[in-house]
Amino acid sequence: ELVHTAHPDPSDGDLAAPVLAAVADFIRSAVEPPNLAGFIEGFRDSPHERAIERAVRRAIPALQGSEQAELAEVLQDGLNRLARQGYERDLKALIEKEQRGEADEQDRQRLRELLMHRP
Repeated sequence: ELVHTAHPDPSDGDLAAPVLAAVADFIRSAVEPPNLAGFIEGFRDSPHERAIERAVRRAIPALQGSEQAELAEVLQDGLNRLARQGYERDLKALIEKEQRGEADEQDRQRLRELLMHRP
């Protein structure tokens, strides 16, 4: 149920990080709420398998005994943090590209969009 309460802006096709995009796709495509094992299995043999397993192993001990509202907040905070990190990474890369004189009009447009829509 927590997976479905998270809001990783699935309408944005250019999500911040590949793992976040994969999690958002998983959320959108889930027919019914998966249990933890189903969530992990959903990433088996994917490029994100190790990252998902590490995140789950780190999170489970800290979250045991937590209320659903707390768990939802932790999940949303994690998604927000990934989005901010991706935003900062993209912004930095575009600024550096512009400073090197390698940015094309599409890069400049993307940079303007990022600057107008800071998280």
